[in-house]
Amino acid sequence: MKPTERAFAGLWGSVIGDALGVPVEFQSRARLDADPVTDMRSFGSHNQPPGTWSDDTSMMLGIIDSLLERDVFDTEDIAKRFIRWYRDGEYTPHGRVFDIGGTTAQALTRYEQHRVPAEQAGMTGEHSNGNGALMRTLPLALAYSHLPAAEMAERVERVASITHGHAVSRMSCVHYCLVARRVMSGQPLEGSLHAANLEFAELYRGRPEELYLPRFHRLLDASILTQPRSEIQSSGYTIHTLEAAIWCTHRAATFEEAVLAAVNLGEDTDTTGMVTGGLAAMIHGIATPEVRNWARVIVRTKDLQGKFKSFISKMLETQMRTSLYEKFSRLAKGAQAASPHSVAASAQPQNPGGLV
Repeated sequence: MKPTERAFAGLWGSVIGDALGVPVEFQSRARLDADPVTDMRSFGSHNQPPGTWSDDTSMMLGIIDSLLERDVFDTEDIAKRFIRWYRDGEYTPHGRVFDIGGTTAQALTRYEQHRVPAEQAGMTGEHSNGNGALMRTLPLALAYSHLPAAEMAERVERVASITHGHAVSRMSCVHYCLVARRVMSGQPLEGSLHAANLEFAELYRGRPEELYLPRFHRLLDASILTQPRSEIQSSGYTIHTLEAAIWCTHRAATFEEAVLAAVNLGEDTDTTGMVTGGLAAMIHGIATPEVRNWARVIVRTKDLQGKFKSFISKMLETQMRTSLYEKFSRLAKGAQAASPHSVAASAQPQNPGGLV
């Protein structure tokens, strides 16, 4: 697959994983071991028709729309879109919100009612480290895959902070994006994890967040890859979800195997399915009869696929424009160095535009 094909697969795989998990959210692992998910189910935990996706996908769509419609990175705009989802049912499969995490609801209320700046709205308590920021973060990895790790991480953290301001939540989003952008480029999962771990540790070395690096130890030493299933947790804690996604993707030979393994871990099934689905789809692809059958059931399939294609088209255009801008800048600097009186530098474009 080309990187753009992997990007599309990642977004679409995320939605499929989310929808597979919605009907069995909160069910225990023991119950799902006795009656495992093997196909799209209907109703269940949230009494929704088959193919219904959750707040996970809704918030991801809000980010995608902001990146599509704005020519600058704008967390205030993203926060306003989250509010329109929360209050008005925008970005939902059926026109109304049927699920929202407690931390997310608190943060959006702070933003809306108390006029807190978007990047300060997120809850910062230790018990606010749910996976509500992690679940929606993949579009940022795709849009900013061309940036240096520190620049991408800074944007990822700022979007996470709209609802989840604690360092652990922000760091988990960054780790996932560092892995995902390498997977999108075609690198295998183990190599992507190794390279991402080096970048991740370097990013936080010497910063206050370094204190929390030990919490990521099973990822940073790659021991998560060899853990037995009994050691993989599937609660709503952000590191549990991140670990489960890496574990399920690593052990699977296909996308289907990965997302079903994730959902059948139980508990926070939609988010574990979604975060796993993004990685697994970029690695294994989604061009199989079973996945096509699942896709036909997804609510608003054409709308979602059209939006994803538009997003990837703009992403590619922006990255090409940025690449040309950087090339021009290097040439201009070279010309200026050769001739101190050169006016080449003054002719540089001032803004590469797009998602940058």
